This record gives sequence, structure tokens and C-alpha cells, in this order.
Amino acid sequence: MSPKKWKQFLWMSFLLSSFLLGTGLNAQDLHFSQLHTSPLSLNPALTGQFEGDLRLMNIYRSQWASVSSPYSTNALAADKVYWKNGKKKSLGAILMFDRSGQEPLNTAKLNLSGSKDFRFNKNLLVAGLQVGITYKFLKRDALSFPEQFNWGTGAFDASLPLSETTDKGAVLYPDVNVGFYYERLGEGKIRPFLGVALSHVIFPAESFTDSGSNLPWRQTLDLGLKMQLSKRLQFTPSVTANFHTSASEWLGKGIIDYRVPYGSSVYNLFFGTALRTGFDRNVDAAIAIVGANVKGLRIGLAYDVNISEFEVATNNRGAFELSLVYVKETRRPDKLQVPCDRY
Repeated sequence: MSPKKWKQFLWMSFLLSSFLLGTGLNAQDLHFSQLHTSPLSLNPALTGQFEGDLRLMNIYRSQWASVSSPYSTNALAADKVYWKNGKKKSLGAILMFDRSGQEPLNTAKLNLSGSKDFRFNKNLLVAGLQVGITYKFLKRDALSFPEQFNWGTGAFDASLPLSETTDKGAVLYPDVNVGFYYERLGEGKIRPFLGVALSHVIFPAESFTDSGSNLPWRQTLDLGLKMQLSKRLQFTPSVTANFHTSASEWLGKGIIDYRVPYGSSVYNLFFGTALRTGFDRNVDAAIAIVGANVKGLRIGLAYDVNISEFEVATNNRGAFELSLVYVKETRRPDKLQVPCDRY
């Protein structure tokens, strides 16, 4: 990456991260509408799955600012590809911060991931592993409990006695995630892909009390098609589903990518829509996604329109996302050729 592009990426990332850290660390279950812009939080097998040598990513999400203090999430990530004897391995890292509402619960995560490619004919199979640590901090004085409701004033009073106790104000625990990814290679007009991930495979304890509470598995299924409609136009429909004990969610999305003719500083433009809902509850949000790749820097914007029953409180305003992705082009040739003079 040239010094100028380094400065552009780092400066924009600094602005995003400074804005986030100025409001405190974040804590909610990771929840992105541009989930493929944060692949290391989606599936560890997606580490290194890009065309290039190095990838830097930053995504920031602010949700429900119209109701109270926004829920916000920020993820900074990087991954790098290594080739040896024609075989590909990749390493990456992702740092995530999360804050819920009035900051009662703050979370920071650091995960290191690795993946290995297995190629046969025109098929790609990737295995990925991710290990890391999670830190959660609870602000007890920011919480309200039913027994602290003052019926005389009609408001919660933190000075009232409370039987609810927490033995710890913070927890730190290790975490392990695994995943697999499949994609049909080649220059076909339709290329399917499928990803499967399993998070929290060691059932880490995350309770703030000594009674203990282990984090159950979360299963992620991600599948779609890369459809080449023309030389410059590609359409990618996809569905991503998450299952976490009794909670479930799926995101259906369609993205159109237009490759700009050579000679422009804008490499490609993309736009699309998505719908998020649960399997046993009402629709959550309709989502609009737009963006562009400018000189190798992919800038994406997404806005969630809340259409659930909570729309009465949010006035349909859901969440805003901004993502930045920079990919350094590969220096590895696609095929070897022996130069030969022509007569």
C-alpha cells in the first residue's frame, strides 16, 4: 500500500474509532447489516478470502439513537494471505467493541483467526479456526430493577434497597470459533457459495455471579450465488441465518455490483436491499445498502428502517452503518509464462 493510501485508510479509521471510543466501549451481540464487510466476525473460514495479499477493514454501527443512547458496535480487522508451494494459508485478527444503550454493559473482544484452502478441480473448500478473549464490564449503577420502582414518585430510585446481587463487576474468558466455507470457482455465470460456522465451542462461562452461566453454541449458515449478468454487472443474492438457543434470525440480501470502465478513479459501484427477521417473530428491519470502490478503498453505507412493533418508539429509524475496506493487490501471477520472441 502506498504511503498516501495508508494515510487515507488510517485517518478514516481513526475518525471512526475516535467517535466510538469517545462514547465508551460497546456491548451487544454483534449485529451488522453489511455482514460480509466484517467477514472475520461472520465465519473464521472467511479469513483471507479475497483477491489480494492484505485486507484492512473497519465497520461502525449505531442503532436506535432516536430512542435513547444508541447501541453501537465497532470492528477493526486485518487479514493476510500466504502462499507456499502453490498452497494458500491466511492469518487475521479482529478487535471488536460493543456498548448497549446507557452503557450498563460494555464488551471488548480480540480474536485471532487462521484458515487453510483446499482446492480440487473448480471447487474451493476452506477450514477456519478462531481463538480469542472477551472482556465484559457491568455498570451496576446504570441498571434499574423492579423492586427499586418508587410508586410514590412514579420513577426508579437507585437508593432503594436491592436483593439482586452481582459477585463480579467484570468477566474475562477465552473463546473458540470454527467454520467452513465452500465456493465454486471458475468463470461460470453462476457460482454458489456456502459457509457454516459454530461459535463458542468451549461453552465459556460469562456470568457476573458465582452461580455460573455458560455461553451456548451459536450456529451460522451463510449461502448465496454470485451471478455474472454481463461483463460489468454482477448480482449476488444471499441468505444468512443465526441460531442461538431459542433466539434465531435471518438476513436476506441482494447486491448489484457495477464495474466502472477503465480510466476512472471509481472502480465499481454497488447497491442493494436486505430484510432482517426472525423465524418465530415479526420482521425487524428493511435495509438499504450503497457504496463504491474508490482507488481500492471500498466505502459502504447501510441504513436500517425499523418496521417491527418497536417502530412506534423508533419512528421507523433503526440503524446506520459505515464500512471501510482496503485490499492490497496481489503480486502473485495467476499463471507462469516463459517469455519468447515472436518472428
